Amino acid sequence: MSLRSSLKVPRNALFFFEIDNSTCVIATKKITENLEGDNKTKGSKVLVQYGTEELEATIVGVSGNKTCGL
Repeated sequence: MSLRSSLKVPRNALFFFEIDNSTCVIATKKITENLEGDNKTKGSKVLVQYGTEELEATIVGVSGNKTCGL
């Protein structure tokens, strides 16, 4: 594996919001803080900047992962 491919950061991720049981595809640059786990891996809990609010979300999948299909 080359250095370049190991440093790639996913551009988009599928997030699950527990407050209203919804999912949404958002750019990973909107992640403001890690609450649990890594900020770019499936199952991690993060805070996402959504408009003027920060919402708690769980990452369901990331772009570039063949199982997600984003």
